[in-house]
Amino acid sequence: MIHGLALAHPRDRAAVHRVRPPQVPADAIVYLFSTVLDDEPLHLVRTWRAKGHPVVVVDTLPDVHPVPEHHLRIAWRIARLEREDRLAALAGEGVPVVGWAGSRRDQASVRFEALARAAERHLPGRTVLP
Repeated sequence: MIHGLALAHPRDRAAVHRVRPPQVPADAIVYLFSTVLDDEPLHLVRTWRAKGHPVVVVDTLPDVHPVPEHHLRIAWRIARLEREDRLAALAGEGVPVVGWAGSRRDQASVRFEALARAAERHLPGRTVLP
C-alpha cells in the first residue's frame, strides 16, 4: 500500500501545474481554509507571508473516525502524521491555526470573534478599540 502511494501521480500532466496564489491588497489579512492534507497550503502561506501579509490558517478537517479495514487505518495514520508535521511547521513559523471542524468547532467561534476584531482594526478609515 505504501509503495503504491509513493508511486501515485496524476494521469494528466497538465494537472500538475498549480494556479498561483491570488493577489491581495497590501494591508490584507489572509484567512486560508484548508484540511492541510497536502503541502499546497504551506506554499500558499509562505508566499503570502513573504509578501508581508499576516495569515491565519483555518483547519477544516472534520473528526476522522477509525475504519475497520487495516490498510485504510495504516494509510490514514501516515496521512495524519504528515498533516501533524505540516501543522507543527506552521506553528513553528508563527502562523496561527484555528481548528474549525468537528469537536474543535465550539472553541473556534471564540477565536474567530477575536480574529474578526483584529481584522477590523486593519480596515482603512476605521479605528476599532480592542
